[in-house]
Amino acid sequence: MADYSTLGTQVTLVQGKITALQATTLSAQDVVFLAKALEALGNLLGINDILGATNTAITNVQSAATGQVNTINTTGATQIAAVNTAGTATIAAAQLAVSNFNLYVNMGVI
Repeated sequence: MADYSTLGTQVTLVQGKITALQATTLSAQDVVFLAKALEALGNLLGINDILGATNTAITNVQSAATGQVNTINTTGATQIAAVNTAGTATIAAAQLAVSNFNLYVNMGVI
């Protein structure tokens, strides 16, 4: 649906001119000029509406993208921390097992 507020000032100006022309007799050329002016104004309304909707959509996409990037970064950092913690625990367990093995070897059990 067209948003006529995008050219509200221009629409009001044209309405005033049309009202002023009602008191005069218009020639064929005047009618053509008036029709062309109204056509141009209508085209501008459509273009401004499209630009406005496009800008709004771009802003929405950028906002959503920023939120998703933050979510991915946070999730990634959480996963890295979990892997590091698990790795540290595994290394500690392996070192303990090697230490116990060496102890048993030194004791002559193995």
